[in-house]
Amino acid sequence: MTDLPPVALFAYRRADHTQRTLKALAECPEAEKTDLVAFADGPRGPEQNAAVHDTRAVIMAAKGFRSVRMVERAQNIGLFQNVVTGLNEMFGENDRVIVLEDDIEARSDFLSFMNRALDHYETRLDVFSVTGYLYPAHFSFPADLSSFLFPRFCCWGWATWSDRWEKIDWRIPTRSSFMASRDIFRAFWKASNDLPEIMLDLIEGKNSSWSILFNYWQIRNGAFCVYPTESKALNIGFDGTGTHDGKKDKFRAPDNDLPHRVGLSTPFHFADAFDERLSRPLATYFRNSPRRKLRNLLRYGRIF
Repeated sequence: MTDLPPVALFAYRRADHTQRTLKALAECPEAEKTDLVAFADGPRGPEQNAAVHDTRAVIMAAKGFRSVRMVERAQNIGLFQNVVTGLNEMFGENDRVIVLEDDIEARSDFLSFMNRALDHYETRLDVFSVTGYLYPAHFSFPADLSSFLFPRFCCWGWATWSDRWEKIDWRIPTRSSFMASRDIFRAFWKASNDLPEIMLDLIEGKNSSWSILFNYWQIRNGAFCVYPTESKALNIGFDGTGTHDGKKDKFRAPDNDLPHRVGLSTPFHFADAFDERLSRPLATYFRNSPRRKLRNLLRYGRIF
């Protein structure tokens, strides 16, 4: 039997969230055959020592996996560098990796979906990533469909392959170079209206999002992210405890929307082509309001 890809977990100082994440992941039937590698960021100051220590203790006590290994950062390097350096290490030894942060609660079919999708799309270079999360938009999917393709990347329980990861240049582009490439800018905007402003905020130092750069290179390569037609994960981090996101009701799906499945015998039927009709609700979900368009016109000289 071919070894299953490892799971890389990125954690910091939220022991309770990390424990929920690990407990849910361990309930996936494939967990006992899966290696877990956790990258635990260091404290920003002495006042965080206890929270960081407690989080690391939770990781080392994790059960239900083939193995557990932890990389402890001596200092705080931030999520951007933790993810990039951590996955660089992982892809030095693996051709595919599944990735979780410490606030993603998997459903019991999460690993099954991710592993099967990684197998199915492995040779499809127009597929850059797989996500286990589905935003709470108003979709209407065929009953027998398990996935759809969309150019927006989602990092809330995701996976990719080493040959895709190697295509990313982690240097942040300048504002002029990003704005000057009209075809790429338009493709970025078409993927989701809000992506250009997130990228521009990164360029101006107003956010530190590694995922927007990943999305940028996904789109530059004319590629897609695979989404499930039924979410396999829940984001439990929008409770004000996170480093960046705070409280965002827009992304918080109620727990009862994600029943924890017992039987996993249902086969997955994966979409092999981009279908704009299937993804239209997601594009609408991220459509900028007139107010945001006006703000972008004033800030950047363009409406998007």
